[in-house]
Amino acid sequence: MPRLTAYDRRRMFLDLSAKPLEVWTCPVAQPASSSTSTAASTTCDVDESQPCKTSAVKNVERLFDYELVDCNGYGRQHMIGLAPTVPALSPDLLALEGKQLNRLKDEAYPEHASLAMEAPLALLSFLGPFEWRSFDVVCTKTFPATLYRFCSNEERFYRFDVERIGSTVFVQEADVGDARAGPNYLLSLVENVTSRPSRGYRQAIKYDFGGLRLLVRLHVDLAEVESDEQADVRIELSSDRSILGQRNALEQVDPILEALKEFIPTAQSLTEYMARCEARPFPLPNSSVCLQGGYRRPSSTCCTPIQVMTRGVAKLAESSLPNKWPNLHFGGTERLLVAIHERGEVKGSPVIFHADDIAPVDREEALARAATVLNTIVTFIRAQPAASGNHFALIWINDSNGNDDEPLGKENISIYRRFPKQTNTFLSDSLKSVVL
Repeated sequence: MPRLTAYDRRRMFLDLSAKPLEVWTCPVAQPASSSTSTAASTTCDVDESQPCKTSAVKNVERLFDYELVDCNGYGRQHMIGLAPTVPALSPDLLALEGKQLNRLKDEAYPEHASLAMEAPLALLSFLGPFEWRSFDVVCTKTFPATLYRFCSNEERFYRFDVERIGSTVFVQEADVGDARAGPNYLLSLVENVTSRPSRGYRQAIKYDFGGLRLLVRLHVDLAEVESDEQADVRIELSSDRSILGQRNALEQVDPILEALKEFIPTAQSLTEYMARCEARPFPLPNSSVCLQGGYRRPSSTCCTPIQVMTRGVAKLAESSLPNKWPNLHFGGTERLLVAIHERGEVKGSPVIFHADDIAPVDREEALARAATVLNTIVTFIRAQPAASGNHFALIWINDSNGNDDEPLGKENISIYRRFPKQTNTFLSDSLKSVVL
């Protein structure tokens, strides 16, 4: 786990207001009588007068898979594919024994740039049947998992950028602290297990947590391949067609395409001919997202992600496995692949654990508190006047201040007002205009 550096600390507070709007006390660490008020901010306990009855994640549904192919112009345009190559788990894990892994530095995810949630939201609006306005929170799995860790008193360092669009709260971790990418053996392991150099595979899922509806974007490194009933047909769609016309084109037989069969004697079938034809990128309406190679019918069956973890022999401890359980739970994942290495050399074959086997004993209590904290944060953000701005940041630093060694409050999560910029918004103005 990367420690919080002076560089991280500067970046965490660079574009924030001088004083936090609110400071929430961890319901586990301090009783209600110990909350205090200061001139800088008000420290208050999370309201547990009406605790959430639904403590665990419910009604998990995988919506669609896609691949982030390119992101240029500081996130101003996303090129994605709707039929990505699944990073499938190799059936021969024994072959990894003795394999030498390399420490590779993961490039910062393009989602950390501008328009962080543009791709999944544009796809959701285009494909249906769900409207993203019906979701209370749009985030990655890291956000609810961090709230769980906050209620479990773990040592973590996170900043989450927040934006309110309509009544929906958008949240994503900033590229600092524990979310900052650094050299590790994980990338090398993924390449050996899947033989897939690209790490742009994404999945969108939805579920209920604490009485709220969440839309979650997942970064998939490894997955199980399930049967796929998708039709292998590529259809080029012109940009002047309506959304209704685009959907009807997938369901109806085009007589012109049928007639082309008579003029392609060298092709065995129209499908094979079209597969060799590279369609031009198709822009999704009201967004900065383009589909690579035209429209391809999305897979009818989403992959099942597998969480991946590497551990050195010196740091190996079975007690550390439950720390990964929040990522599994809030990512809708049931399995964890663990590879043990000694200075990069894999020792034995990787082992796969089920989520139930590594679940913490006190998870129900922590889940209930995390759900309550989430409801408190969402309610506070929605109550802020729009005239004062819709951009915020959540800070949780579990360490001591580097200047005077005074605790910054590991039992507290602080919310600041964030100064909006063109490079730190979640959606483009054109996509926002659809609902605002």
